Order: sequence, then C-alpha cells, then structure tokens
Amino acid sequence: MDMPNPVWLQILSQAATLGIVWPSGMTIATLLHHIWRNKITWNITARFLLVGVAGWAFGGFQGATTGVWGLDVYQHNTMALPGHIHFMLLAGALPMAFGVLYAIMPDLTKKHLNKTLGEIHFWGTTVAIFALAFLFTQIGIDGAIRREADMPGAYDWAMPWLLFFALVIGVTQFVFLYNFVKTLKRKPSSIEMQNYEALHKVPQGMGLTQSGR
Repeated sequence: MDMPNPVWLQILSQAATLGIVWPSGMTIATLLHHIWRNKITWNITARFLLVGVAGWAFGGFQGATTGVWGLDVYQHNTMALPGHIHFMLLAGALPMAFGVLYAIMPDLTKKHLNKTLGEIHFWGTTVAIFALAFLFTQIGIDGAIRREADMPGAYDWAMPWLLFFALVIGVTQFVFLYNFVKTLKRKPSSIEMQNYEALHKVPQGMGLTQSGR
C-alpha cells in the first residue's frame, strides 16, 4: 500500500496473498476438469459460470502480483488496481450470480426467462466487462495514475472507451431487469408447465416395498 506499514505486517500480508493463490487455483482447475469432455449443455447458465471462472482467474492472479510487496509499490496508485477489482467483481462474481439466477428461475416460478433477451444480456455483459477490466489494467500497467481528478493527457484516448464499455454494462443490466420483471408478470406456458412437472416428477422406487420387507 502507499502508506508506511510495519515490516512484519507487509511480510504477513504478502505470504497470505500468495498462499490464497493455491486453493483458488486448485478450485479453478477442478471446475475446468469437470467441464473438460463432459456432456455439458452450454446454456446461458453454463456460459455465465465459465465467464465467472475466467474473470476469477484473471483477477485472482493479477491480485497475486499486486500482493507482492515490491510490485505493489508501483501498482497500487495506478489504474491496474481498478482493473483487478473489476475482474474479481464484474467479471468474476457477477456472472456467477447471473448464472444462478437463470438456473433457479424455472424452479421458483415455473417460467423461463426470454432466450433472446438473455443472449443480449449475456454477450453485452461479457464483452463489456472484460473489455473494461482489460483496459483499466492496460493503462495501469502503462502508468496511468488513479485517485486523481484529471487523467494525464496521454490516456485521453482510453476515456471514451471506458465510458462506452461502462454504458454497455449498464444498458444490458436494464435488459436483464426488463426480462426478469416481464417473466414474473406473465403466466407460465403449457410447455413450461410440462417441463417443470417432468423435471420434478418423483421417481418410482425400484427396490423393496414396505410390504416386501
């Protein structure tokens, strides 16, 4: 950080930062191994999960570099830090949360969100959040400072793009909100009811019955 800290605290923080990389990396590898050669249906839930894993990986390992004492001296006050945060939250946690919402919606309401609006939401959100986070990281590595009212003129070219990607992220969330509210208000179709009943049908036991024990 950009403030004096005791040496023992800096050493402890660096060790903890690097230590958390191992379980995080193992978790990501485990998820990818489950996906590899699996007969997974690449619906919007599965794709949001994969996007979240990618964001988590990029942001997590970028965070490991900023956790190194010597590197953080140079990176802490640059736009690389917003890049790390946007990878972790916007590209990591948010897509996973959306994946959960798309998955549980049919269970809770017996209705599916509109597929076309869902695709707009997925692609708009995915492309924009990664572009925003990568651009923050790129200009940060190049030396763009943060916590200042005015960005140095050398990075004027990046400002319209950052604004554009941020607006795309915002607009696509309104698309999702419209889709969500519209789905809640309508009645489930006959096909949705059939799918719900088939999915939640209680299987018939094939073992011993009560009388046969």
